[in-house]
Amino acid sequence: MGYTGQTMRVNSPEIQALISTFTAQLMDVATAQTGRRIQGIVAAALAGSTAAPMATIGKARRGAGVRQVSHPRRLSDKAKDTRKLQGRYIGALRSLRPAARARVKKMASQEGVAAAVKLALTLK
Repeated sequence: MGYTGQTMRVNSPEIQALISTFTAQLMDVATAQTGRRIQGIVAAALAGSTAAPMATIGKARRGAGVRQVSHPRRLSDKAKDTRKLQGRYIGALRSLRPAARARVKKMASQEGVAAAVKLALTLK
């Protein structure tokens, strides 16, 4: 049954009843979730664990479901170079057949990833 502006005004008591029912259901759900959260905190506290209740309390304070924004870490030049080399290694391995891949992995474990990348590029 579609509601238009005219039928909404005419059926105002029906709409008020729907809003009241929805609000009551929403409050019941919120109350149940809060109760479960409090039970978890108390149970963890009684079990002797201090880490779990504090994490739950902190999350409740921040607002459940609110994602905290963290700033990306600044990488050192050495870490950037290492990640770049690792990406080259993985990329080179993808295009190789199983026997060549095994040979490259063996070289990586014996002589290092840089040497393995050079070998992998010659095997393509």
